[in-house]
Amino acid sequence: MRTKTIINPDKEFVNEIKHDLKGNNGFCPCKLVHIPENKCPCRDFKEQQKAGTPGACSCGLYLIVEDDDAGE
Repeated sequence: MRTKTIINPDKEFVNEIKHDLKGNNGFCPCKLVHIPENKCPCRDFKEQQKAGTPGACSCGLYLIVEDDDAGE
């Protein structure tokens, strides 16, 4: 199974998260500690991407989904 990373299709939600990120100096709004590993996209999500595990990042801005076009 191949995966790809997309931005959440809910534009209103994305705008809220981006607003929160801007006010949080680029740190994930779901992470309490401002350390480099928590800069968006956070280390947890980057590791999830490497593993190719479908799902969302902590705040829901990014999604890993199955890549339906991978076989074409």
